[in-house]
Amino acid sequence: MRVAYPDDSKFTHEQRVQFGRVPINLTRMLLHCPVPMVQSFLDFALSFRAGNLEPKIRELVILRIATLRGSSYELKHHLPAAKTAGWSDQEISVITSAQPFLHD
Repeated sequence: MRVAYPDDSKFTHEQRVQFGRVPINLTRMLLHCPVPMVQSFLDFALSFRAGNLEPKIRELVILRIATLRGSSYELKHHLPAAKTAGWSDQEISVITSAQPFLHD
C-alpha cells in the first residue's frame, strides 16, 4: 500500500507553518499526523542539527543509525552531508557497513 502525499494546497495555517520549517517530502508525509506531533518531531530533529555535536560526529551518528535501521532514505539524504562534513568515501563505506572494523 502506498500512502499519497497530502495536498499542500489544502494545508491548514498550522500545517503550513510546520511544512515551512523543513519543506521536504518527509515533512509533507508527517503532516498526515496531528500538527503537535509534527512540531515535536521537527523540534527534536532541528535541535540535533543545532546542538553541540560537531558536524562530522553528527553525520557519523546519523549514518550509523541509518545503517543499523536499514533506512535507505536517511542514508541517501545524509551521504552528501557526511562528505561535506569531512568523511571520505572509504570512511563512509566503513561507517555504513554491517560490521564496521574497529581498531583496538
